Amino acid sequence: MAVREGATDLPGRRAVIDMGSGIPEFARGALPRLDPLDPASAQLVKGHTELADDILQDRLVAATHFSASLTRIVEDPAFDIGTTTTAAVPGQLTGVVVQPEGVPANRVQVSIARPFPSGPGAGTAVTGTDGAFAIAVPAAVRAAPGLATMVLRVAGGTVAVEVDVDVAALGATGAVGTLTLPRTVDALPVSVISQLGAVVAGLDASTPGEPAPQAAGTVPQLTLGADTCSQLFRSDFSTDRFPYGVLVRLVEPRPSIGTVAADLKGHRVSIANFAALGVQGLAYRHADRVPIDQPVSVDAFRDGLAGVSPAGVGTGATTVPIAGTLGLGYIVHLAQRWTPQGLMLGDLVYSLPLAPGEQQRIAIVDQRSTMSVTESERLDVQEAESFREAQDASARATFESGMSQSASGGSSFSTEAHSSSWGAAGGIGFAVGPIVIGGGAAGGGGSSDSSGNTNNWMQGVSGYTSTAAQSSHASVERAANAQRSLQRMGMRLAAASERSEVVTKVIANHNRTRALTMQYWEVLRVFDVRSAVEGVTLVCFVPLDPIRFLPAGAAATLADAAVSRAALLYRYGRLIENADVLRRVIERPYRKGLSLLEEFAGDPRATVQAPTDSAADVVTVQAEGTFLPYDDVWVTLLAAGGRRIGPYPMPTSGLPGLPDTAGPASALASEAELVARLSALRTGSARHVVSRSVVLPDWLPRTDVVGVELTRQFRGIQYHFPSSSATEAARLTQGGLPLTGIAELISGGAPARDVWFAPDRLEREVGGPRLNRVRAALVDASTSMTTPPPADKTYFDELLAGAEFTLAPQPFAATQLPPELRYSAVLEIEKALQHVMANTATYSKAVWMSLTPEERVMLLEGFTIGVHDGVADQSQDIPLLACVANQLLGFYGNSMVLPFMIPASLVAKRKPVDGVPFTTASVQDALAKYHATAFSPPASTIALPTRGVLGEAVLGHCPSAEKIDLTRFWNWQDSPLDPAPEISAVTVPTASLTAGATAPSALTGVAPMIQNFSTAGPTQDTSLLASLIQAGAAAKGFDVASLTGSAALADLVKATLSTAESARKDALANATTMATKAMDSIPNVIAAKAAAGKKDDEKKTDEKKDTGTPGPDAPTVTELSPTHGPAGTKLAITGTKFTGATGATVGGKALGTFTVVSDTRIEGAVPAGLPTGKAAEVAVTGPKGTSAPSAKSGFTVDA
Repeated sequence: MAVREGATDLPGRRAVIDMGSGIPEFARGALPRLDPLDPASAQLVKGHTELADDILQDRLVAATHFSASLTRIVEDPAFDIGTTTTAAVPGQLTGVVVQPEGVPANRVQVSIARPFPSGPGAGTAVTGTDGAFAIAVPAAVRAAPGLATMVLRVAGGTVAVEVDVDVAALGATGAVGTLTLPRTVDALPVSVISQLGAVVAGLDASTPGEPAPQAAGTVPQLTLGADTCSQLFRSDFSTDRFPYGVLVRLVEPRPSIGTVAADLKGHRVSIANFAALGVQGLAYRHADRVPIDQPVSVDAFRDGLAGVSPAGVGTGATTVPIAGTLGLGYIVHLAQRWTPQGLMLGDLVYSLPLAPGEQQRIAIVDQRSTMSVTESERLDVQEAESFREAQDASARATFESGMSQSASGGSSFSTEAHSSSWGAAGGIGFAVGPIVIGGGAAGGGGSSDSSGNTNNWMQGVSGYTSTAAQSSHASVERAANAQRSLQRMGMRLAAASERSEVVTKVIANHNRTRALTMQYWEVLRVFDVRSAVEGVTLVCFVPLDPIRFLPAGAAATLADAAVSRAALLYRYGRLIENADVLRRVIERPYRKGLSLLEEFAGDPRATVQAPTDSAADVVTVQAEGTFLPYDDVWVTLLAAGGRRIGPYPMPTSGLPGLPDTAGPASALASEAELVARLSALRTGSARHVVSRSVVLPDWLPRTDVVGVELTRQFRGIQYHFPSSSATEAARLTQGGLPLTGIAELISGGAPARDVWFAPDRLEREVGGPRLNRVRAALVDASTSMTTPPPADKTYFDELLAGAEFTLAPQPFAATQLPPELRYSAVLEIEKALQHVMANTATYSKAVWMSLTPEERVMLLEGFTIGVHDGVADQSQDIPLLACVANQLLGFYGNSMVLPFMIPASLVAKRKPVDGVPFTTASVQDALAKYHATAFSPPASTIALPTRGVLGEAVLGHCPSAEKIDLTRFWNWQDSPLDPAPEISAVTVPTASLTAGATAPSALTGVAPMIQNFSTAGPTQDTSLLASLIQAGAAAKGFDVASLTGSAALADLVKATLSTAESARKDALANATTMATKAMDSIPNVIAAKAAAGKKDDEKKTDEKKDTGTPGPDAPTVTELSPTHGPAGTKLAITGTKFTGATGATVGGKALGTFTVVSDTRIEGAVPAGLPTGKAAEVAVTGPKGTSAPSAKSGFTVDA
């Protein structure tokens, strides 16, 4: 056998002792316990015969222990119940002394004369006006053996008598009854102060442990009036009683488990230290109890009581011995009694000395003020603010102007001119091989005849009509939501009471020979405080097993941060089972954890949060559709109870939109083209995803989210359009046309401009997005939703198949998600478990106390008290419920304390003693008598102040005047005293002592949370209207003179003459030059002939593809997306009049997967077999013809 000590893996836990040889491990400071139901202990018992025999014998003794012990008590002659009739001197004597004529003997002294005459203090008392007295019996008198009679001495002012008292006739309280005196005893003469002192005479002389006198004979009283008009007033004679009890155990229970021990010199001691001492060869034995040979470990005891093994793991084995069988005892009922003993004087409050014949006036001012200020503040504010402001302003300016003018004028003119010229030239040329021979001839003649007869008559009518309209729209929308919960409490309570009393008195000393002192004394009320035995109740101890709040196999501390639902329910199962009891008694810091555990266990869908999850729930809302970067989209979470969280914007920036306006080639040319582009994006197949993540506040659990609401609207677009000529030129250049001649093709056009597209216009012409899918789930913002989230975290996932998202709010109902227990909540529950485990006894007692009387009956129904000689047959079993009352008196250790009744079968075995039968009542009376006679209760005297003051005039002991001389005698009535000086008016303090008692209010107003309210709406733009009015005022009329054309005719005459002359000269010069050029042209003609063949070949590839002119209703192609790509590329064709189109071609080949999406969009795939690197014409064929080629209809096939 060897000892091995090892440290545990758990911090703060004691080292574990492993002795080997099959002995269970135990903590340092504990003992190796032996639980027969534990598999490890059972294996040890099987290997040691003597140990097994000890355990069998112990179980047999445990089954009969209670009954055997009870039988021994009943049959033991030493337990003599007949002593209840023997004489005993109580701790005090009370009674009433009356005169022979039957009137109370007032103010007579009663004392114990024999045995042991009593002196001042204990054993002496003075009767009151009603003749009552109370004597504290000295300890020497009570201890006198064989005392049968006591002699009381009653002494008055001049007479004393003795009265015998039979000790056997005294009750348990020492009541003597009425003592009638054999002769009249006069009262004792006493002064006022002496009378007050007699009230408590002997109290100070009583020693601790000796009873003090009761109040029966010392109650002060006051008599007013005389004869038949007299009235007697007495003080309160009530006694306050405060009961309590003391538990005494007669029959101890057997321990639930024993200890592995060994016999050492005839004694069974624990085997814990044997291996360390090197003692070998000792046989293992079983012992219920062993001596304490080392300090007892408290923490090991608590671990064992909580069911924690030395290794720090929950175990079902019992390692701490507790009460395992029934026990027997009794409760001694005592009570602390406060008995008033009368009044006594306290401190001297005021003293007024007066000389002989002196008179004084005194003013007594009694001012009492009480003030009580209680201030408490509380304010509960549940505030929810929702602000949504939409301001819409529209301004429309219309200007119309008209002007109509007519004018007529005419002119006629006639002119004539003649000119002629002649010339000739000639040439010829031919080529023979490399030799070129040329010659030429030319001839010419010119004749010019000009005659003009102009008759110009003009009539002009001018009608000018101008209509202009400007529409200005401005929209502002703001939204804000806020919720706030504030709690404050404010209470101010000020109570004040004031009482002022002024009494003026004249105090005179009419004695001419002695001085007088007026003394005012504080009056105190005296109480006698002592404990007295009132009775005994037999009780039975019924053992109960403590609650093991930690299940077997579970670690004492939380070992793994990741806990599943099943593991959590197993670990905290005992807390859940007893939650209804623990909820009422557990300390406040741990109630939250218990409440969280109950909610988790009550919902079978609840899960446990992983420790790596986010600290708060994050709801991610995702919408998939044809969103544009000009859409404002908001999401609002809808919670139970009408609560709303949001709205929160869903970002749309970065989505594909309108082309950049920096370059003319990429910019749009017109408003119609912009609207068409937005419509194509809105109705196209491209879908975009917008999302927003919202963190749920702490006060909103995930289970309270009932839906999501989406809202949207357009943002206005400010777009810059370059001039149309620059745009077209850039596009033609981008399409491959040379710069030469482009300027001649494009002339005029619209200038560059900025256009504002209002939201309402965009809404009308473009419409809302087409929603394809909307979903919401508990997903972190950093987590992509490409993979569908689990069902237990998805609020909803709806497929909308392209439904339009209008301006109306779009609500989506959410499914209720299962709650999730946060990791912080797991820590709160673990904190509650650790607290309950550390206080296993306290909370086990709370569970035991929760048993109803009906449950206790059912719990104990199957048990007996056992039989002394073993169970011979079943008829000898005495049910436990036949011996106990179903009344829980309390707990002692792990045992219920129930009132016990001795079974009748055992009572029959004992004969009556001194005529007293052996019953439960007689046993309780005997035990009560025993404690009443053997118990010396502590006594104390307490003086409490009253509100009274006693005033007494005391004359001086020595005269202050000379002896009377008759020759100089004078009548004092003839010589009145000098009057005392008048007292000026006494002013009572007027300032209130409770001024300022009202506490100021500390509560302040709560400022509103939303402060961005705007009262200024959008401004209206009327600049166009002002400009139009100004332009109309500046309009000019016709120039009537210009209608005749007279100036133009004059210029025409001059031009005609000069033209005729110049024509003649040019004809002559041209004839001369033609001959020269003819000879120079022959080589060029021959070169042109050689190049003619090459041009014909190139012409074949550049033939015109258009065999005819398209009609006005034929389709048009305005844009291709993309403009280049390999075969198979998905091609989107944008244009007009696509409805009813029958086909489309690329480079003359049919477009694959031809699909007409709308009147302005066709989709398909680029066919194979087209030449690469060259632009292939894209054409659309419809009912009205085929689209014409344009700069935007060429698609280049990539290699």
